[in-house]
Amino acid sequence: MASPNERARHRSRLLILLSQGFLHPNEAFHQQLLDDTYQTAVSQAHVGIFGQIFSLPEVTSSLVDYEALYIELFHIGKNGAPIVGLHAGDYSDLLDGQPRPESMLDYNRWYRHFGLKVSQTDPSLDLPDHLVCQLQFLAWLSHLEAEVAPGSNSVVGYQHAQRDFIQWHAEPFVTRVADGLTKARPKSSHEPLFAALGALTNTLITHTSQELASTLGAPGVPLPEPDVAIPAVEVWS
Repeated sequence: MASPNERARHRSRLLILLSQGFLHPNEAFHQQLLDDTYQTAVSQAHVGIFGQIFSLPEVTSSLVDYEALYIELFHIGKNGAPIVGLHAGDYSDLLDGQPRPESMLDYNRWYRHFGLKVSQTDPSLDLPDHLVCQLQFLAWLSHLEAEVAPGSNSVVGYQHAQRDFIQWHAEPFVTRVADGLTKARPKSSHEPLFAALGALTNTLITHTSQELASTLGAPGVPLPEPDVAIPAVEVWS
């Protein structure tokens, strides 16, 4: 059985890989899909967490067709709006009556507290509620957890942060994305990969939420302050 540090490392790796699957595709990533490099990496990280292989669908479409499907799904597929929104603010119920600018400030507070800053190189990720930003933030917390001694004050702090961010932000959002991708695919020729990525992301987030809640209890306990210095980084650049 993997140690807690190893499990956190595998979780960080899988979160990074899943976030890459929701970025606007480029030639390099598309080639990884065609030669199965990406799918293999996802399966290996999945084994490290769940102890079993997970097979993502093959991709055979050209980059032009794959990118067109991405744009249709996540940008302008339905009356000029996304079929499936990749920003939490696209779902009015997730704002819970809060003005969207205030919601953005809340995400930024989370990121800054753990040494992150908004990307200066990818304009599509300027809004901090984007799915890629959220997944890479959780990957960063898992990475920090994996790098410190088990049982230390920092480990508990990083776990608390993951539990709270997932339950308050990522989990309800990812559920809507996954449901939207599942509903979209039967009505179109969308690559099955998109729906599979949504389902796997939802499974991982739900599993992590349940695991951390079981270990730590329900959200609401104050965060222990990390006992190691955290460098400022641009994780999703």
